[in-house]
Amino acid sequence: MLGEALDLPKADYYEICKQALSQCATLKDRFCIFDVLDTDTNGGDFRNNIGINNLKYGAAYTPHLQTSLTYLYNDTDVDITGLPSLDSYVYDYEGIKITYAGSSQEAPKFRVNQSQGTGNTETGITFEVDGSQLTIRNVGDGVKPEDLVTAWKAFNDKGLFNIADISIEGDMVVGTKVFIELESTLIGNANLASIKGVKSALYSKIVNELAKQRIVLPPSAAVAGAYATTDRERGVWKAPANISLNAVIAPAYKISNADQENLNLDSDSGKSINAIRSFAGKGTLIWGARTLAGNDNEWRYVPVRRLFNMIEESTKKASSFAVFEPNSAATWLKVKAMIDSYLYGIWQQGALAGATAEQAYFVNIGLGKTMTQQDVLEGRMVVEIGIAAVRPAEFIVLKFSHKLQES
Repeated sequence: MLGEALDLPKADYYEICKQALSQCATLKDRFCIFDVLDTDTNGGDFRNNIGINNLKYGAAYTPHLQTSLTYLYNDTDVDITGLPSLDSYVYDYEGIKITYAGSSQEAPKFRVNQSQGTGNTETGITFEVDGSQLTIRNVGDGVKPEDLVTAWKAFNDKGLFNIADISIEGDMVVGTKVFIELESTLIGNANLASIKGVKSALYSKIVNELAKQRIVLPPSAAVAGAYATTDRERGVWKAPANISLNAVIAPAYKISNADQENLNLDSDSGKSINAIRSFAGKGTLIWGARTLAGNDNEWRYVPVRRLFNMIEESTKKASSFAVFEPNSAATWLKVKAMIDSYLYGIWQQGALAGATAEQAYFVNIGLGKTMTQQDVLEGRMVVEIGIAAVRPAEFIVLKFSHKLQES
C-alpha cells in the first residue's frame, strides 16, 4: 500500500510501484495494493508505466473515495481572505444587506449609530457616505429593516453603496449604543480565531462550511482494511470483493458496466484494474478481485496469489525444525505428516477445491520422488507440494430455455 507515494512526481511513483512488485516476488510473503492516480480515469497511464514484471504480486484499484471524514484544523490556521471577487463587498446585518460595489481593497466600512430614544421610525434616520465608509445615524430600537430601506431610497448621495431588505417580518434593526463597524481587517488579514468572539455569526458560517469539506482519499487504505476483514472472517482464499466500505460516502466518480469492462481487461496490455462502485441500496462496494496479471489464468485472482503466499510461508516456517536433522526417511515422514495435516485443515475450511483430500492437494518427499542421491549428499531436502486452489465465481451466468408442455 503506497498511498502517500501519490504525492511524488508521477515517474517516481511508478518506479516505487515496480520496486514494490520486485520485492514481493523476491520475498513471496507479501502483496501490493496500488492506487490509480485520480486523473487517470481509464487506467491507461497506470498500465503504460507499471511495467510487465511480477504483475501477479499486485492489484490496482480506482477511483479515489469521498469519505465522511472532515479536516482537522486550528482556528488560528484558517485565514480569512475576503470575497473571491474584489469588485464588490456584501455584508448582512440584522435583516439588511449592505453592498459596496467598489474594490474590497478600499477597506469598505459601515457604522450604525443608535439614537438614545425609542420608538423611532424612518423619520430622522440619516445617511452619510464618505468614499468607502457608510454611516447610518439615529436608528432607534423600534426601527425595522423596511423603515431603513425606505429612508435609504429617499437618500440621493449613495455612492457605491446599496441597502436591501432581507428580513423576516417583524425583525428589528438592533445596534449598539455607540456603533457597529465592519473592519477592513476582515479582508485578507484575519484568521478564524480572531473573529470568534466579535463576529460569531460569520464564525459559525465559516465553521459550517468547513464541516462540509470531506476528505478524498486513495482507495488502497480502505481496500487493505477489506483484505484484513476478509482474512479474519473468511480466510485469504475468499476474494476481498463485494464488500461494503465504511466511512465512505461515494467514489470520486461513477464507473459504469462498460467502464468496468475496459478496466477488467485491457486488450493491449492484459493488465486488470479493480473498480470500486456505488450501487443503489447497497452502498459503495469493492467490485473486483483481479491481480494485474489479467491474462494469466493461474494468477488472475487476488485470493489465489495470496493463498499460495500463505501456504508457502506457513510450510516454510513450519518445516524449519528439520534444518540439520538427519536427511532420512524418518525426518521425511515427519515433514510430510506436518504439511499434510496443515493442508487437510485448510481444505476442510474450504480453501482447496476437491471432493476428497487426495483431489485437493498432494505432498511428495523422498528418494526417487523428489530427491536424488546427489541431493542427499549435498544436504538438500526437497518437498513437492501441489494444491488445487479455489477460484472466485466472478460472473454468475443464468441460462433459460423453453420447456415443452408434457401433459
